[in-house]
Amino acid sequence: VVSTQSTVGAGFCVAMFCDLRLTGQTVKLGANFLRVGISPGMGGSYTIPTKLSDQASKEIILTGRLFSGEEAERMGVVMRALPDKTQESSGINAEYGESYVPVPSGCCY
Repeated sequence: VVSTQSTVGAGFCVAMFCDLRLTGQTVKLGANFLRVGISPGMGGSYTIPTKLSDQASKEIILTGRLFSGEEAERMGVVMRALPDKTQESSGINAEYGESYVPVPSGCCY
């Protein structure tokens, strides 16, 4: 999945089901369920701890803090945080070849 907009809450949890996750450097990500007093929904309580390190998953789930795409790459949340100019289809195709198929706007990110 390629996140070109902020991916927070349920959208973040759905993205965690994907095998390959790309985002922009300045995009905001996070599971902010704690801020409204609930545990992560949409499978987040399963996918976040199983796909990330112990410390990263605890930080995401227990703080509800939002973080940038660059920080998400360092934490292992995304495979790569691309410069904002390469988030368009042509830039991603240049990085990853023609096998990239853009996700329609408003679908799962």
